[in-house]
Amino acid sequence: LIPKNYAFATGLLLSYEGGKLIYGDSTKFNSYGDSVFAPNTQVDYRTQYLQIPLTMKLRTNQIGYMTYFGQFGLQAGVSIRSRADITGSSASDTGVDFHQDVTLPDMGLLIGGGFEREISGNTAFHASIQFYNGFVDVTDNPSGYKTKSTLNHFRLQLGIYF
Repeated sequence: LIPKNYAFATGLLLSYEGGKLIYGDSTKFNSYGDSVFAPNTQVDYRTQYLQIPLTMKLRTNQIGYMTYFGQFGLQAGVSIRSRADITGSSASDTGVDFHQDVTLPDMGLLIGGGFEREISGNTAFHASIQFYNGFVDVTDNPSGYKTKSTLNHFRLQLGIYF
């Protein structure tokens, strides 16, 4: 007997993440050795992650042509590329390979909901919105620096099931 209203859901995602941080104190970056950057240095991070969500999907019975669902679980990922643009009073640099300043793993909570609309037979349109709340500090600044930066975002998923 196959369960109809709940399922284990997983996949493989290539995610593009980013954000801007302004470092209020002078700081060092692993990518720059012993160089010290002045206070108020801004770093525009651009990272790519290979991610695997592991979630439980709870679905309603079909209502007309629609099925609604909620989804929750964990999502783990690894950083595969990191670039940054740095601007500040002591230096300015663009497109820097910043992999030494971004931690390799990422993990967080994934929750969301959406619907599937039957098109014909087993073919259905899928739409959902998800929220990802990261647990892991993804910046890997030198020891002693007291910041914590996690990835948090909303994601819209659209697709067709065959």
